[in-house]
Amino acid sequence: MIKKTKITSTILLSALLLGVAVTSMNFSTAYGADVNCGDVLVADTVLTHTLNCTDITGGLTIGAIDVELDLNGWDINCTSAGGYLGSCQGTGTIGVDQNGFTGMTVTGPGTIDGFAFAVFVDATGANVKDLLITGPASPNGNPRPAAQGIVVTDILCPDDFDTTVNIHGNEILNQREGVALFFANCVNIHHNVIHDNNSDPVECSGMLLVNSDNNKIHANTIFNNGENAGADGGILLYTSDNNKIFRNDVSNNNGAGISLRSGSAGNTVDHNQVLGNPLFGGDLSELFGSGVNSYLKNCYGTTNIVPVPGMSNKCPIPNAGA
Repeated sequence: MIKKTKITSTILLSALLLGVAVTSMNFSTAYGADVNCGDVLVADTVLTHTLNCTDITGGLTIGAIDVELDLNGWDINCTSAGGYLGSCQGTGTIGVDQNGFTGMTVTGPGTIDGFAFAVFVDATGANVKDLLITGPASPNGNPRPAAQGIVVTDILCPDDFDTTVNIHGNEILNQREGVALFFANCVNIHHNVIHDNNSDPVECSGMLLVNSDNNKIHANTIFNNGENAGADGGILLYTSDNNKIFRNDVSNNNGAGISLRSGSAGNTVDHNQVLGNPLFGGDLSELFGSGVNSYLKNCYGTTNIVPVPGMSNKCPIPNAGA
């Protein structure tokens, strides 16, 4: 048995242990017919069948640079007797693990369902696109354990601040956080639909950035995330600086809309439509001692931000989220 363990940051800066047990780890260079749960991919791979994985087998692990995994319309599923509602959420199991190799591409169409971490990105050059990422719906009063759709961790910006990771064209739901960045910089997140990520009554959000700078978040549609708990909402930033958040539709979440927190500074929030987010400062908010940020022509209903130069309320925002 090969045991693989990763350490990364958690929500609100607590440590999160991701433990994945993988038995009979195989190295695959084949087309999709010979790919099985637990394999390590060292060449481009196109799935030709659904993979039904468990917390024992794990999902797929990248084992070389510049590997592309094409789901080709098929699914990668995970079930566990000890996981959340029969899934692998809460078990630390990863669906597709970049494993430190640069240049990974994971592309749909196709579904990654029921993993604790559907796609784990920890090296530059990653491209995650056109996937449906999901898990079991959260019944009232049944808190979802650690579960994140796409996790990006420990990525540095290059000297020219060019994009390091692309996340686009995905639909992400039924996680605790749809997209989560921890110490991840120069990531481009765009044209995703992120909704119904919840964990009654545990805090949850559509998108979470912790200690993550110089990212671009644009043209995403983010709705119905959160459970009206203290850190819930659409897009939440903690101690994250110089990010550009523009032309998103972040409306009707259960908590805050776009919320900059805990010293986040130098961020630009521009031409977003942010409506119907009822709590914790409302549609646009700053909490827990945030620094100076720029707010330009956004469409919003409620805010706790003292107006700053250039801040205006302009509704509607054409093509927000498109």
